[in-house]
Amino acid sequence: MEVSVDAPKTIVAQFNRALERLQGGQSFAIEQYKPRLMSAVHRLLEAPGGLNFLYHRIGELHEVQIFNGSAWDDPKSLVPSLVGGTLKSGGEATDFEILSELRMLAIAREQIRDDRISTEESRTFLQKTLANNLEFLFPDGSEQARKISDDLWDKIQRLFELVSREIPLEGIKHNLLEEVEMICAQRPVVTDRVHQIIQFVRQELTLDPDSPTDQSLQEYVDSVFFPTLYLRNNREISLEAYGDYLELADSETLKSECLQMGQAMNATGLTSPWHSILLRKVADQPVRIHQALALNQSGKAELLEHKAFVKELIISVISPVTHRCIYGLGRLLERNLLSHQPVMSGLKRLLNLNIHPSIRDNILQSTLAKRSEKPDPRILLTADTLSVLGQPLGIGQGWNPTCQSARGISLWSRHAPGKLLNMLITAATENNLSMRFEGTELNSSELTKGLAKEFDFHLDMVSIVLVPHLDRIYNDMMRRCAMRPDDGHKWVNPAMYGQWVPNGFISAYDTTTNSIKNYEQFVRTFYATHHPLYNGGHDLAYPNPVGIFITSSTGKLLGFHAVSILRVAEHAGQMRVYFLNPNNEGRQSWGPGLEPTVAGHGERYGESSLPFYQFASRIYAFHYLKADLSDPQSIPAEKIDRVIKIARNSWGDSYTWTD
Repeated sequence: MEVSVDAPKTIVAQFNRALERLQGGQSFAIEQYKPRLMSAVHRLLEAPGGLNFLYHRIGELHEVQIFNGSAWDDPKSLVPSLVGGTLKSGGEATDFEILSELRMLAIAREQIRDDRISTEESRTFLQKTLANNLEFLFPDGSEQARKISDDLWDKIQRLFELVSREIPLEGIKHNLLEEVEMICAQRPVVTDRVHQIIQFVRQELTLDPDSPTDQSLQEYVDSVFFPTLYLRNNREISLEAYGDYLELADSETLKSECLQMGQAMNATGLTSPWHSILLRKVADQPVRIHQALALNQSGKAELLEHKAFVKELIISVISPVTHRCIYGLGRLLERNLLSHQPVMSGLKRLLNLNIHPSIRDNILQSTLAKRSEKPDPRILLTADTLSVLGQPLGIGQGWNPTCQSARGISLWSRHAPGKLLNMLITAATENNLSMRFEGTELNSSELTKGLAKEFDFHLDMVSIVLVPHLDRIYNDMMRRCAMRPDDGHKWVNPAMYGQWVPNGFISAYDTTTNSIKNYEQFVRTFYATHHPLYNGGHDLAYPNPVGIFITSSTGKLLGFHAVSILRVAEHAGQMRVYFLNPNNEGRQSWGPGLEPTVAGHGERYGESSLPFYQFASRIYAFHYLKADLSDPQSIPAEKIDRVIKIARNSWGDSYTWTD
């Protein structure tokens, strides 16, 4: 059967010729034409319609035993959990893996038959494959995902979109629920991914009211689409009609709507356009705002003290487009930030800011701006500023390699919100940011691009404004340290982030020889400065920037990454490091047996955590307070040896060790 495909006719012709030769059955031709056929497959998979073409021809490929002699020969022996890693590997392995999934799909759809595996078994295999690889259905922008080329990523995504359209998805409900719960536990500022999953659940799945998993999924659907009983009973109502309903509502009805809306938001960290309509209706009623924002007593007191300005923010900033900032506004009030004069002054200035044309253009490229018919950059920027100030640990770097910048924005939001606002206003109005480095003033407008060569605008507005400038400055600072014998972060981090960075520094990575040096002493120093049992019981006063080796789920070195240690504490008898990972997904695997968690082990919203020894096995540089340094030699040898063993058996394979 011929299928139209958006690919050069020469490729299709090459595919047909090689396939015909294999169908001819001459044994001497098989080894000659199978590589030619796979070459055509590779080129077809890179064409927009090529996947669909191959899906319709997979029966013919199956008949000529394209998988014979390969790891994919017996479909019964294939393992769903290994599919993702093979797809990411690239090259011919990826092409064979995609063909294998197309074969499974054709068997599941009863389009071809294989006596070694049943239709139901094929369907189950594909459901488990989807469940193990939700990152391809709903991209998370994690560190490992950023290492995949755009072409390979598009190829894999097209496969998963096809599979998700063609097979029943009931088997992945539990996985979808876990994904939603874990994203919400991180309380991200940008909530597009979790909204996308919840929208998928609403549109594609039938939820059984008697199933606990389905009940939980329904609660998330309701929190976004029907967060009150009235809305659940009137599912077809428009935003305008809901506004009319509120206009006629009595005091008890408004109270009920506010309490239900606030409860739904507080439970999930998610908001909805309905929430914005309700808040605007009660903008001059502090008691109702208190209920709709689910404020604690501290937040309620802050609201009452600044009720006029809060009303102005609600009327000016909050709308169905900007509703995600509602959660941030509530947390901002609970942090008592409006009583901090630089924050109050900064927010007022944002509302009337004369934004530089280039910055305006950047803001208008954001996903938030594209949802608005007439986007006002000042409003969009102010709205997300409320989120960033209210959710310092919810900041992510998107698909940009700018973990250092995201880490800085988070630190300033927590410990210097006035400084952050001042930087934001300067960058937004002047399209420039200035920082001093060892006596030299660096102006971002005069510097070349940093690490982000092609900027991803799927970020909060604060990051869209600041990150391009911070990235250039960071990159230039590192360039100025390139010829020094020590790691440039020793000087760059204090200059970049400010006085919060501790005065001691140590690195295990020798930049001049690309090797690992004095690693045992490095690990001992980390224990002696950060582990409460060995540093005199001290905890961190401020986030501590550290560099880590980022690895794949198999432990293979991928590169360097920047995180911040937030605190070290014991949970359930185990010492753990709680940290900020700005890469959008705090659960990303750090290698075999190293699985960071975001909930269930004492984490606060936005924190990731690992057992202390596991975290220690991944760092290559950190700062420390010299005053906290105890005797590194006092650390028991078995603890140090455990860390060294994990390090050597993962990222350590990529380096020469000079101990």
